[in-house]
Amino acid sequence: MSNSNIGSNLGRQMSPYQEVIDYIFSLTVSGVKLELSRVEAFMAELGNPFEAFPSIHVAGTNGKGSTSAMLASVLEATGLKVGLFTSPHLLRPNERIKINGEEIPDESIIDLVTQWKSQIATHGITFFEVLTALAFCYFREHSVDIAVIETGLGGRLDATNVINPILSVITSVDMDHMNILGDTLDLIAREKAGIIKPGVPVVLAENLQIVHEVIRDRANLMGSDFIYTPDECEVTQQEIRFPRQLLTCRSGQNEYVIDSPLLGNHQSQNVALVLTALRYLPFEVSAPAILAGLGMVNWPGRMQVVQMEPPVVYDVAHNPAGVRQLLQSLQYAGFGEAVLLVGLNQRKDTAGIIECMRDWPGEIGLFSFAGDSSIPVKILLELQQSNRHITAVFENYNDGIVWAEMIRDHGDRPAICIFGSHYLAEDIFSYYQVD
Repeated sequence: MSNSNIGSNLGRQMSPYQEVIDYIFSLTVSGVKLELSRVEAFMAELGNPFEAFPSIHVAGTNGKGSTSAMLASVLEATGLKVGLFTSPHLLRPNERIKINGEEIPDESIIDLVTQWKSQIATHGITFFEVLTALAFCYFREHSVDIAVIETGLGGRLDATNVINPILSVITSVDMDHMNILGDTLDLIAREKAGIIKPGVPVVLAENLQIVHEVIRDRANLMGSDFIYTPDECEVTQQEIRFPRQLLTCRSGQNEYVIDSPLLGNHQSQNVALVLTALRYLPFEVSAPAILAGLGMVNWPGRMQVVQMEPPVVYDVAHNPAGVRQLLQSLQYAGFGEAVLLVGLNQRKDTAGIIECMRDWPGEIGLFSFAGDSSIPVKILLELQQSNRHITAVFENYNDGIVWAEMIRDHGDRPAICIFGSHYLAEDIFSYYQVD
């Protein structure tokens, strides 16, 4: 994920776009200011732009981005004009805000943020809150028919929670951001359940019993229909056709054979969630639109094949639950002895991630990357000393890739998998010349 490069342009003229992006990034605060009153006041001054279109609200720990992208793709395939707001971005903040797959143009960001500077200062609006307002105003300006809105962090106090959606969707809930959302699954689930609005149906993905109970109880309290995906949809067959997979799903009275570009066992769960959610919209979505939308969805960084031969896969997995899903998916895809190359983020549960890899049969390399959130090489070497399943440590991704390619080519390994953070995307895409 590319940061604002604040200070990198000293000594030369910055473009208006870069100036505005640097300004937005400067609004990032230490810690997290989860609180809705200032967002509500700011949105009111903007005319509550989110009221101009119906929306679907998506929360969860893992899978919410993929789920949001699939929902938007299917709705676009019906002929609707669809807004999509997701986070974080991989390369540019513009990626977060799209209409029918097209990113918000630089000019729109420049114009809107320039207009808002005094209000941003008055209310103390943060980085993510500005981007949320940009999405809502851009969608209103371009008269979208519907928008899919992904939460940034948690749900209850997330900036996106000012909306009153037509449907709430909650994906897999697990341990992440414990310093903010709580250190138990019960507490984290309660934060996610905060997106449930009175009388608005909520669809929950397959989850542990404690999560199921928390979401169900909140839905009952709010007078909202509670729909549990395993009761509504079943994936009856899954077949890898690298770099795609074929899923057979039974949803209600319908059976779908979906040719999905998104690899991974966890994506089958996300597909089941999407099929269930579509059934509870206040309008019908046709089978051809479902098949077309799920077949053409584009969501980079999720078991993304950045090189076909020999295979190299990149994934943004950055918490233990996500890494467990990734490793299971690699095994299912026939890459059960892949070389793992991991860029660990010091703000995440690194001990939990390393423990997930303890029984992995292939070699494991750790590397440091550019940015404040990377773990220094000295610390990585200490982690290697106390975790003997870590094979090697590198100062940068380039040295790590050279090593991984050598191991793969001389050790009869089937593939390389690079993962650990969104922050790796720019370097990995550049190295493998991904468009």
